[in-house]
Amino acid sequence: MVMPNHLSLAKGPETLSELDTPLKQGDYVHALKLLTKLSHQHIGLLQGAIQKIVADESMVDNTFKLRVLLFQSEQKLNEQLIDEAASIIESVIAQSEYVPEKTVLVLALLQKAVLNLYRNNANESIQLFHACEQMLESINDVEVEIQIAIYGYHFFSESDSHKAAEYVYRALDLAKQHQLVYWEAYSLLHLGTLNTLLNNNAVALDYYAESFALLSQLQLNIPMADNLMCQFNIYTRMQDYDTAITSLEQAIQLGQHCGWDHKIAICYGNISTLYLRQSNFEAAKIVAEKDIALSRQLNNAYNIGVAMFRLGRIEAGLGNIAKAIELINESISIRKNIISNTQLSHVYQILFPLYAQVGDFKSAFETQSNFMKLKFEIVDAEKTKESEALRAKYEAEKREAELKEARLQHTESELKALKAQMNPHFIFNALNSIQEIFFLGDKRLANKHLSRFSQLMRSILKSSGKKTISLQEELTMLEEYLSLEALRFGDTFSYSITMDDNVDPYTLDVPPMIIQPFVENAVKHGLLHKEGEQCIQLHVKFNESRNIIEVALFDNGVGRKASAEINKHRQSHESFSTSATQKRFEILNQSTVELFSFDYEDMEDENGLSLGTRVHIVLPIEN
Repeated sequence: MVMPNHLSLAKGPETLSELDTPLKQGDYVHALKLLTKLSHQHIGLLQGAIQKIVADESMVDNTFKLRVLLFQSEQKLNEQLIDEAASIIESVIAQSEYVPEKTVLVLALLQKAVLNLYRNNANESIQLFHACEQMLESINDVEVEIQIAIYGYHFFSESDSHKAAEYVYRALDLAKQHQLVYWEAYSLLHLGTLNTLLNNNAVALDYYAESFALLSQLQLNIPMADNLMCQFNIYTRMQDYDTAITSLEQAIQLGQHCGWDHKIAICYGNISTLYLRQSNFEAAKIVAEKDIALSRQLNNAYNIGVAMFRLGRIEAGLGNIAKAIELINESISIRKNIISNTQLSHVYQILFPLYAQVGDFKSAFETQSNFMKLKFEIVDAEKTKESEALRAKYEAEKREAELKEARLQHTESELKALKAQMNPHFIFNALNSIQEIFFLGDKRLANKHLSRFSQLMRSILKSSGKKTISLQEELTMLEEYLSLEALRFGDTFSYSITMDDNVDPYTLDVPPMIIQPFVENAVKHGLLHKEGEQCIQLHVKFNESRNIIEVALFDNGVGRKASAEINKHRQSHESFSTSATQKRFEILNQSTVELFSFDYEDMEDENGLSLGTRVHIVLPIEN
């Protein structure tokens, strides 16, 4: 991305008079929009507006007042004034119980989750975040949904980049879908930071450029400054220090225009660090002193402590070792309640060689001992964290396995119940066929029919309690069933069962009687009303790349249209085998990757006359 030569600064509001009209009219929706815009354009005016609204005792809309307080706590969090932010957030959470709108509570809990991150309570942050996700179901507000997705990115950006990406892309999709340009720009900014973390420098700069263009269009100075500060990180990594410093100088210009001194102080600190890295100690000192002066003016203890440590390192580079030791110790004292062990160990690592240089070996030894002690504590904490993460992952996988087993048992119960319905249905149809032969008086044929029927029943009973049987057993039952139907239809009926050479029916397993309902349907609805030659052809293929059996079933019957016309007088009738098979396939698909499926094809000649029906059946093979 090429840095702009100059910035087109947004002309921010000069007074708060624009807020007066909607506040007097009680149009708090419009007032919130103006406050949101103000929060992106001018911090000083925003703070003035917040104080004015909070102090107005005549304002009775508690929901609006609480939303305004959340603007205040957000600014405190951005300036890392943690205790002040915590006080406001807890107050809003307590008061939100008395307002009907859940949006206030969700936004307050999201800020509390961020607060916990600052306090190194990551697990509590994630729990609060997931609670907010669940509460989202009762809130019909797309901007809150986008904010939750953006927060999701922040909570997972360092621990799970894939999940972080899912959240930020969700935010981007929602923003584009609802034409919310600011949130689109903000989502693109976070895609830039995600790619920064993944070391995709060129991709990150492209996202920053796209975001910056939209933010400039909207004239939102504060997020423009954020964008430039993010670009600084990329250019610093690329060791393009001149462009990195230019980006921060432009961010300072924006910060001055929108009254965000906290952001300016951070920029001064980063520029000072760059000069320090280049051993340009004189330039680094000038900018570091600006950082300290501004941070003192803001009464920001954290920034003051960081700036003092940086200035101490600069003084060491200039050879002023005693002054360096004094500044670094002062930085520890200022940050004693808010500095992390990792940061403190780094400070000790810099400090103990300085003591050795001035001959204070006692202090050098004590500082080095403190450094080593902290390093061991950090390693132990990291190991504990890793152990807890592994334990949490194990527990999650264990719960998932238990749920999967429960779902599987439920699925098998449903299948057993369905088979218990299907088998009597088939038996009933077969006995009807035998009954017809008895009525015709052909006892010899009826006896032969009964013999084959009993053989088929033995095969069905043998397979009924099994989850799967071999394809050979399934085809044998089909052979027995079709031979039974051949006795009923006589010489006009023929059938064939064939398979490709790569099909080994003894090693491939399928659910029992999975093909039979289709064959029975072809006989009952296709061939029963057909005059002349009646034919069933079944061919089996094995698709090795997909690990599926493909069955092609053809009958030259009257076709589905004619069959439906014949059954028109039975309007309440629905083929049990068709609906039961559909249900059975749906249940089976709950536990497979490849899906069980079937589809029908009506075969017709050039005149539109039926040539029969073809069914294509797909049966996945379990490994």
